[in-house]
Amino acid sequence: MHKASILIIDDEESLLNLFARFLAQEGYQVATALSGTEGIEKFKDGGYDLVISDLAMGCMDGLQVLREITEIDPHACVILLTGRGSLDSAVEAIRLGAADYLLKPCSGAELNFRVGASLEKKWLLERIRFFENILPVCCVCKKIRDDGQWMPGEGTWMEFPEFVEKKRGVKIQSLCCDQCSESKDGLFDKA
Repeated sequence: MHKASILIIDDEESLLNLFARFLAQEGYQVATALSGTEGIEKFKDGGYDLVISDLAMGCMDGLQVLREITEIDPHACVILLTGRGSLDSAVEAIRLGAADYLLKPCSGAELNFRVGASLEKKWLLERIRFFENILPVCCVCKKIRDDGQWMPGEGTWMEFPEFVEKKRGVKIQSLCCDQCSESKDGLFDKA
């Protein structure tokens, strides 16, 4: 698995650097921004698995950052941090799609746990979206119908490796597991 990349946005430079150093020590690739505007520009350049943004900042607050980031990428993973949390802001953050809402100050263990849980959820949702795109599957031969360029039900049937290569550009290497290679069916030479 690749090292996750995290963008941290906070107008308080000392906290920004503290969080960045801690997460870098935990093995994450970390970038920082001192304002919501700078953070949005860095996010547009791409490549971040997670954004952590302070809620209360100068010109652009964390809710505005969350709105703009999810407008750019509806599947973006954003954690909001605040030193002045309220139930209203927490509810609004979650309603707008924040992955989590964390009160400052927080321990390193708490930050690490929340980051890990948010990333795990993001990656699981990505896998679900991927598998939703490969349906329908024939219940007999297990071929997949690619309806991508056709009306539903009119697509081309193809083997799974061919489908994955066409859709995702990933070549599947066909191997034989130990159990199948030891099969008594005579399908494989025991060389």
